[in-house]
Amino acid sequence: MSDRMLKSSAARALPRRVGRVRSALAAVLLSAVFVVAGPLGTVARASVTTLVYVTNNDDNTVSVIDPATNTVTATIPVGASPDGVAFSPSGNKAYVTNFNGNSVSVIDPGTNTVTATIPVGSHPLGVAFTPSGSTAYVTDNGTSVVSVIDTATNTVTGTISVGTAPNQVAVAPSGATAYVTNNVDNTVSVIDTATNTVTATIPVGSAPAGVAVTPSGGAAYTANNATTTVSVIDTATNTAVATVPVGQLPNGVAVTPSGSTVYATNFGGTSVSAIDTATNTVTASIPVGNSPAEVAVTGTTAYVTNFDSNTVSVIDTAANTVTATVPVGHSPYAVAVRPGTPPFDFTGFFQPVDNPPAVNVMNAGRSVPVKFSLGGDKGLNILAPGSPSSQNVTCGTGSADPIETTTTSKAGLTYDPSSQTYTYVWQTDKAWKGTCRTFHLVLTDGTDHTANFEFK
Repeated sequence: MSDRMLKSSAARALPRRVGRVRSALAAVLLSAVFVVAGPLGTVARASVTTLVYVTNNDDNTVSVIDPATNTVTATIPVGASPDGVAFSPSGNKAYVTNFNGNSVSVIDPGTNTVTATIPVGSHPLGVAFTPSGSTAYVTDNGTSVVSVIDTATNTVTGTISVGTAPNQVAVAPSGATAYVTNNVDNTVSVIDTATNTVTATIPVGSAPAGVAVTPSGGAAYTANNATTTVSVIDTATNTAVATVPVGQLPNGVAVTPSGSTVYATNFGGTSVSAIDTATNTVTASIPVGNSPAEVAVTGTTAYVTNFDSNTVSVIDTAANTVTATVPVGHSPYAVAVRPGTPPFDFTGFFQPVDNPPAVNVMNAGRSVPVKFSLGGDKGLNILAPGSPSSQNVTCGTGSADPIETTTTSKAGLTYDPSSQTYTYVWQTDKAWKGTCRTFHLVLTDGTDHTANFEFK
């Protein structure tokens, strides 16, 4: 595919090969959106089938992958040069940005057909939904604004001025904040979603492209495409607090549901870097296809688009190895996953733990019985690797509710058939006194169920 120049001062050179000609300002590298972090609690969904969508930039299509067989089961015609793709939290629609069509295609995943086309600004790239699914944000790269879409009517209700050549957008798990990478300005714009105004601008590395927020909401990661680094942003202070060396021309980033790992695609090579978020160091380099562009994670599987190989690599995140390679269309760029209906009927935590937005207050160092039901006996092999876990977070303003019951039982998972209740005894740490943490219960169906705690 030939270079396509914007009519503005920035050049949009689709990332393709190292050393490609750039404009005096920058080469604006695409970065489609997939936001792994979900809202506190769980989004209710009707019964749906798991699907993987891949945008084929040169074919003007979207490939539909069945993850059970790792084969393409449908191809959906969309607009000109599709780049970004995202599913709504309910899974009942997908938005695809058409870079040269100045539009967003709305797809019904039930029929794999386009049901509407939304005119937006010049050269749309990234797209992300709020946790409620009521609003979507689209980066208009050619006009340096973000379009705000009412998803009920599929209409643009406003625009937000950001930096030059906005690339990707990610929404925090709380839904209160959106983060936009500005490829030419080397910054990230922070948007208050309640007012749709920019409240902060954060300097990061050169040519930031991909951005992802951790499930706790405490950190955001940006792939700095003109470098070999990923920037780590402390969202409480809106400052970049660390720089992680990765591979050549990092472009896409995604976070695992547990928040323990960030995957960064190295577009200038043939690998994906796995970053340990506890230490912000690379713990694995995973060989994939040529020019890996974007990555999406669900459960214990990651999907990576290989732009110059016309394939998608399927990674087992537990072993950090490629388990399958799926041929798709020409120049696959963005990828998003619609999780199927969870096989577990999780209805929330039972007492003594209160569900979000409440904050459970307890003494650090005590053990708390975390109780829940999955609608029957599903066995004891229901926890994803590394689950449960917890992450330190900034203390919020939710209503405080003291934990009424603690226990001296040993940590672990049990099931009571008489009440059809699971109990996980969570042993807290005395060192957590005076802090707040988010408890994550990630199940093997890929869903992440959270509770807020304050320790005294």
